[in-house]
Amino acid sequence: MAAGQVVTLTINTSVTNITSTLVNFAQVQTSSVFDPNSTPGNNTTNIPSENDEASVTISSQSDVILSLSAPTQYSVALPVYQNVTFTCTLTNRGPAAAQNVTVKYVVPTGVGFNSAVASVGTYDSWLGIWTIGTVAANQTVTLQLTLFTLSATTSQFAQVLANSVPDVGSTPGNNTDNIVHEKDEAALKIPSGIFIKLTALKLSMSSSASLVKVADPLTFTLSLTNSGDTTATGVVVKDILPTGFTYVSSSIAQGSYSNATSNWSVGSLGVGSTATLTITGTVAASFTNALTNYAQVIASSPADKNSVANNNPGPTPVENDEAAVTVLSSANTSNLTDLLLTMTSAPTYAIYQTHAFTLTLTNRKGATATGIKVDFPFPKYFNFGGNVTSTTGTVYDSYFHNWTVPSLAAGQSVTMTLTLFNVNNSAPITAFAQVIASSPADIGSTPNNNSTGIPVEKDEAGITITAAFAAPAPTALATQAQIDKQFVPIIITNVSPNPINFEGDLTIQVNSLMDGKVEFHFSDLNGKMLLTETRAVEKGINKINFDVSNFPQGLFIVRTHANNQWCMPAKFVKN
Repeated sequence: MAAGQVVTLTINTSVTNITSTLVNFAQVQTSSVFDPNSTPGNNTTNIPSENDEASVTISSQSDVILSLSAPTQYSVALPVYQNVTFTCTLTNRGPAAAQNVTVKYVVPTGVGFNSAVASVGTYDSWLGIWTIGTVAANQTVTLQLTLFTLSATTSQFAQVLANSVPDVGSTPGNNTDNIVHEKDEAALKIPSGIFIKLTALKLSMSSSASLVKVADPLTFTLSLTNSGDTTATGVVVKDILPTGFTYVSSSIAQGSYSNATSNWSVGSLGVGSTATLTITGTVAASFTNALTNYAQVIASSPADKNSVANNNPGPTPVENDEAAVTVLSSANTSNLTDLLLTMTSAPTYAIYQTHAFTLTLTNRKGATATGIKVDFPFPKYFNFGGNVTSTTGTVYDSYFHNWTVPSLAAGQSVTMTLTLFNVNNSAPITAFAQVIASSPADIGSTPNNNSTGIPVEKDEAGITITAAFAAPAPTALATQAQIDKQFVPIIITNVSPNPINFEGDLTIQVNSLMDGKVEFHFSDLNGKMLLTETRAVEKGINKINFDVSNFPQGLFIVRTHANNQWCMPAKFVKN
C-alpha cells in the first residue's frame, strides 16, 4: 500500500438480535513495514488505543407505532347516549424491546368514562395514563376504553409518553398540539349527532316445567323482541336442542323453523315487535339429571346496540340476544330445595305501640337455594315502626316489603325481625308472608302462588294476633292550648330538591290540618333509622328544612307521625 493511498471496505449486514448496543471493532492485524505509532494485532480489549484500530457503536432501537380505532359500525357516525368501545393499539416492530413504556390517552370531552381493559399494564382514567412497561420486539398490546357518548362530537388523541429505548423516527412525549406528527401518536375523530339507527334484540326462553321425568311432555317457548331504533332484517336464531329431549313439533307465528338445522329464520322484526317460537317434545330415555336448552341470535342486520350475533358457543347466556333454560329431574331430590317459612310473634299487641314479627326461613335439604325473595307486606292497621334486624347478608326493603336472601345452603336458616307500629285498631289482625322467588325448584311448594293470605304450602307462613285492650273512647274537644301540645294529622306534599346533592339541605313541604307538633322519621330501605326530629307546624302549608348532609348516597324514606297516625311515606335520593 503506497504512501498517501486510501482503500475502503464496505460490509453490508442485517441486525438479527440486539438488546442494548452493538460494537464493531477492527484493527490492522499484520504489516511487513514498521509503523512508528502502532503495533499490528496487539489489541485484545476491542477498545481502540492506537492509530491502526477503529470501532463504531450502534445503539439498540425500538420501532413503536400507535393507533386508535372505533368499532366498524361507528366509523362514520357515533350514536349519542350509548356505550362505545374504542381501542388503542401499540406495536413494537423492534429490533429492540421498548422499555418503561407509558401512553397518554386522556378521556376526551363529549364522552363519559365507563371502563378500561388493558391487555398489558394498567390504565388510570383520572390521569389518562396507560402504564405498559416492556413491549418486546414484534409484540402488540391493546387498551380498550368503553366510553359513554354525551355530546355531538368526539375527538381523541394519544401519544407515547415515555420509552427508555430510542424509537426510530419518534420522540416520546413531544406533542403539544394533538395533531399527529410521528408514528408514536394517533388521533381519531368521529362526527356525532347523526343518530345511527340500531337494533336491540332481546331473546328470552321458558319451559313448560322445571321438573320432569322420562317420557314427560316438555315445551320450550322462545320470544324475540326488538326494542331498538330500526327494523332488524335477516334475523336467524339457532336453538340446538339438548340431549335428553326428543323433538315432536313446533309452532311459529313468524318465519320458519327447521329441526334439522336448528335454525329459526325470523326474517324481519320491526321496532317494538315480538316473534315467538314454541318447540314441543318429550323427555328422552337418555335424560338423567338435567338438560339445558341454549339459543342465540346468529345473524341480524343492522348492528345491535347491546349484542354481537353468533359470538357465544353457550350454554351460558352473556348478552341480550342469548337465552337458556335448565330443566331438572324430579326423581333426583338433590337437584331441589326444601324451603320452610315460619312466623312468630307475641299473641297480643298494644294499640298505638310497636309490635315485632319474626320470620325464619330454612332450607331443610337438597340443593342450595339462590335468588330468594320473601314478600312480607305490613298487616292491616300496621305501619313501619322504624326497626328491622336480619341475618347478615339478607336485606329487607320496607318500601317494597321484600326480604332478599341471596343464597341458602341445605341445613341453613336465616331470620328477620320486623318491628311495626299499630295505628288505632283493636280487631284481630293476620300477618302473612310467602316466598315469591327462588331457584332451583322447591319440593312441595311453588313461589308466589298464594293470593288468599292463608298459608297452604310450606314456603308460606301466617299468624293472627289480637289487641291487648280496646281502643280508647273519644274524648271531648281539646282546647287550643291542648292542641298545641298534641301531635296532629299531616300530609307530605313535596320533597325538594330531589335528588339532593352533597350539601344536604332538604326541604319538606307538608299540609297540616291544625297547629301542633309532628315527628319526622328518616330511614334507609333496610329500615335503619338515620334521623328523628319533632317540629312545630301551623295549620296549612309548611316548609321545613332538614340537614341530611351526613346521609350516605342512596334512596331514603321520610315518614311523619302525628296524632298516633303514620302518613304515607315519601322518597328522596341523595347523590
